Amino acid sequence: MLFRRFLSLVGAVAVLAAAVSAQSQNRVLKPLVCGTSPATQRQEEFLHRRATERRAALLRAGRTSIAGAGRIVDLQRNATAVSGDILLMSTGAGVSLARNPFPETLVNRGIQFRPANAAATAYQLDAPAETAYREDALLPPAINLIQAGQPESFTDDDAREFALPFPFPFYGKTYNTIFVNSNGFLSFEEASPAGSNLEYSDFLSGPPKIMGAGLDLDPSLSPAGAGIYVFITDSEAIFSWVKVSQYISQSLQVDFQVRLATDGSIRIFHRRAPLGLFVMGISPGHNAGATDLISFAQPPSQEQTGSIAEIFSDVTNGEIDIARAAQVFFQSQPDDYDYLVFYNNLGIPAGQGVVAYEITVRNQVSGNGDELTDRSEVFGSKNRMQAVLNLGPLSQYPQSPTDLVAARAGSEDTPLTVLAHEAGHRFLAFPLLEEPGGITWNLLGRGDVHWSSNFNSGGSFLEGNAISSTGKLDEFVTGAPNTRYSEVDRYLMGLIGREAVGIEQQLYYVDTSASRLRAPRRGQFLFGPARNFSIFNIIAANGPRIPDHTVSQKRFRFAFVLITNDATAPQADLDKLNGFRTAFESFFREKTANLAIADTSLKPGLSANVFPAAGLIPGAQGQLEVRRAVATSSELPLRIEVTGDAVTAPAAAVIPANAASVTIAVNAANTGVSPITISATDGSYLPETVNMAVRNVSELQLAVVSGTRYQAPLHGETTTPVTVHVSDGNRLPYEGVEVRLEPSTGGSANPPVAFTDARGEATFRWTVGDGDPNRASVFLAANRGSSEKSLIAVEALVPKVLAATNGASFTAGVSPGSLATLFGVSLGAGQSAEASSQPLPIELAGTSVTVNGVRAALLFVNDLQINFVTPLSNAGDTARIVVETAEGVSSVFEAPLLASDPAIFFDSGSNVGAVLRSGSGEKTDRVPALPGAFVEIFATGLGPLLPGGRGVPPRTEMPVSATIDGQPMLVDYAGVAPGFVGLYQVNAKVPEDLAPGVYALRLHQGGKESNSVNVIVGSR
Repeated sequence: MLFRRFLSLVGAVAVLAAAVSAQSQNRVLKPLVCGTSPATQRQEEFLHRRATERRAALLRAGRTSIAGAGRIVDLQRNATAVSGDILLMSTGAGVSLARNPFPETLVNRGIQFRPANAAATAYQLDAPAETAYREDALLPPAINLIQAGQPESFTDDDAREFALPFPFPFYGKTYNTIFVNSNGFLSFEEASPAGSNLEYSDFLSGPPKIMGAGLDLDPSLSPAGAGIYVFITDSEAIFSWVKVSQYISQSLQVDFQVRLATDGSIRIFHRRAPLGLFVMGISPGHNAGATDLISFAQPPSQEQTGSIAEIFSDVTNGEIDIARAAQVFFQSQPDDYDYLVFYNNLGIPAGQGVVAYEITVRNQVSGNGDELTDRSEVFGSKNRMQAVLNLGPLSQYPQSPTDLVAARAGSEDTPLTVLAHEAGHRFLAFPLLEEPGGITWNLLGRGDVHWSSNFNSGGSFLEGNAISSTGKLDEFVTGAPNTRYSEVDRYLMGLIGREAVGIEQQLYYVDTSASRLRAPRRGQFLFGPARNFSIFNIIAANGPRIPDHTVSQKRFRFAFVLITNDATAPQADLDKLNGFRTAFESFFREKTANLAIADTSLKPGLSANVFPAAGLIPGAQGQLEVRRAVATSSELPLRIEVTGDAVTAPAAAVIPANAASVTIAVNAANTGVSPITISATDGSYLPETVNMAVRNVSELQLAVVSGTRYQAPLHGETTTPVTVHVSDGNRLPYEGVEVRLEPSTGGSANPPVAFTDARGEATFRWTVGDGDPNRASVFLAANRGSSEKSLIAVEALVPKVLAATNGASFTAGVSPGSLATLFGVSLGAGQSAEASSQPLPIELAGTSVTVNGVRAALLFVNDLQINFVTPLSNAGDTARIVVETAEGVSSVFEAPLLASDPAIFFDSGSNVGAVLRSGSGEKTDRVPALPGAFVEIFATGLGPLLPGGRGVPPRTEMPVSATIDGQPMLVDYAGVAPGFVGLYQVNAKVPEDLAPGVYALRLHQGGKESNSVNVIVGSR
């Protein structure tokens, strides 16, 4: 139950409550929520690692089994069995194991979070010197919030605010009040928001908080002698949860203290090990800072700047390690499935207060707001799997797939809508929205992976609401929830194009103060103006959906797994789950407007080498390899169906006996897209559908996947081959495209011409010439101009400086305080970067430069050039320059160190100087200088500066003069260019009698003359 009632109090005075006997209460079924969030993914991977470590430690200790929840779990062996189209999986081999129990070493020891600075922006972890439980903090003047006989109760999911008599620093802010939340934590700014749960995602989001043990605690259920104590003095604040029971059972209790000191230090001290799945730690809230999980038993020694937490997990009836369960699945089943769907008949919830959750294992889709990711190694998939779903205990669902789920009745959820919700999380709901004020999160609700309660989602399975106007100004009401995948959903799933969005679903959200985190519910009123938008506002914020609907996957394979004690299950459980499975196939097709298919059979499936889509250019032939998982002694006749006229293929093929695959020729006929469906004529395998696109070469892109920089001895071959990839705007690989590699500094390519394979790749061997670096170009033969990429090859990866020059004239030598340029080889370790703000960095893309031991400020770095500012502190006649990258340190390069080295910046093609008509902001080739008017000359190398004054920039120490056409110019300023480092500005007047024309302009300083640049002078 996650409704919070807030009561603000002044000082340390509280309204106290009478405890209500647990025996006199009927426990209320709490509404469960979807546990999907980015934090859930991190949580499950963290707990999987902990479970793997725990299982390995038990096995090393000679334990081959462990007792838990009234059963014996085999730590080594997991049994699986197939019952029709359901895989039964036992709890062995770590599938069900308490993954990270609260260690006894932390009981009666305590953890201290000590601020690393006065603002407490970072913390150091240690065990405090004082480890005794503060019994005096339970005595007067301490207040017991659940003490009997008080006028108002402190109830389940409740909170109270208290004043702190001292300012308390926490993550860079200072607080004077604090909320005591009944569920085992403290928060700042506000109590934990109504409607939230106690998952790791809530710990990271919401208000800043300190969690002693974030559990669903119920003070009203707690036995006599229990208490939540508040003890506040001028020097400390101590909060104690004593024998407070968990909502699910009076016998499950916590007993811990949280102590706050005036210096900002925090101590958490447990007198007994809590049971359950919970978070302990501190968080800046609002998803700020780093989110790495740690071990308090072995805390890191370095300072921590973000959330500091560990998730403990010792659920009394066991847990499902979803990553381990996926690994075990693939030990007996092929990697042919997009979704693994796990239920259990052991009463094991998907999480605390959670009905189910999804974890995306692979995502290569962009434009839907989700991150590109590949977690396949953790989950044991080597080929295809995209997502795992933990649907929790089978017992939480009704027998019928269309009846209401009791804990989700308010949102009118059924077993089918819960499954559709979690399956939808593979693509939904993540997108940001472009609005007049910028990019916003106004479409998103809980965890930023559900639609906002205030968004007219059309009754989406992914929450939001079906919203309609009541006919009154700025008044709206919600309709039936969980009815379909909406048009926006279908676009983001890759089922329809952008032009099809907004026909049935009017796109708007209600700009209201009502929480966007609320669960969907019929009959809720919303008050506020409607903010309309279009699909183009989603595309502007997230980019287009790639791959788009023309080539995206439309057929998805779901494997249903029931986790049991011993890979057997009552027939009633099998019938129930099988009812969900079979009903979901037609439900999914209907709710995607007949645009997508869910195959839920465990029947083996056919697969293709270019799944889910690939491309060809007109006239090309591609090779479509169709595979079955295992070669058998029987041949397998195939039926091949091509839709559309983009490609042609034979109508039939056969996988030979004792073979696992057959290759089918596909010919590109016309531009467009043709789906190809391959099925076994006897129905023994699930069919496969791939989309073949035909595009012109002008629509394709070339990428050098092996990198643009190589190592090779002179006249030798590069240590790695050059590999390129050809694709279209949907990132589809293209087969049969002609690619060329041409060396430009001698050497050869083998082959000089290559054709891409079914993966869209072509590979060359490059033998270099006698340059350092050597150069080559690689390009599409039919579209060189826009596809060409430049390659370099170097003798050594260690940086090598070949020249150090003035940054404007490129003459040898550098000058203190001025811009300079290094030329060489491997100067950027294959990286390229440009400074984007001031002060300029002293390290850029992992590269640094020292001049006479002083690190220089950097403007630009790549492999062949570095632009930098020579440090002012340098003196003497020689600059000893060293470049350091991740691949090594260069030899010392010596260059002249010149006190003065005047040089004007210029365009290398026209020699027009960086000379602007004063006040115009334009060079003289755009706005000519005028006789008798001033010009602004931008230069470098003008030596040390005299300090400036109020509003007066620093001037050069040595005088500067200028000439144009050999005639002297009046100079009224020579100094630093305002707002720049290393760049000088000289203001000089053009002679009044100078006729229109192109003239040579120079600067002079200390007997030295700058380069000559062209200046265009007009007439008045």
